Amino acid sequence: MAVKGFQQALLDDIKTQGELKQQQADWLMKEHAKNQAALEKLYDDEITRQRVLLEEKLEKRRALVDGNNLAEEHDRETEDMMIGQQLVILKKDKG
Repeated sequence: MAVKGFQQALLDDIKTQGELKQQQADWLMKEHAKNQAALEKLYDDEITRQRVLLEEKLEKRRALVDGNNLAEEHDRETEDMMIGQQLVILKKDKG
């Protein structure tokens, strides 16, 4: 049995066992529906909040990876330049 069906069965039992008048039962059902809607909104808000946090973390990680890649590229270019300069110096010394 689905959760909503189970909840409905419980509410029906409360109505029967509590000998509630139809007006009281209707009020109880409306209150239950309002509470369920509020719970669903809280749940949805929390899921959204967590999704936003995860997206922010992912963006930060991507930025770090991009930054590391740029730093590595810069380091390679610096090394290449230094090697080139050393070769020029060695050629001048021999020549």
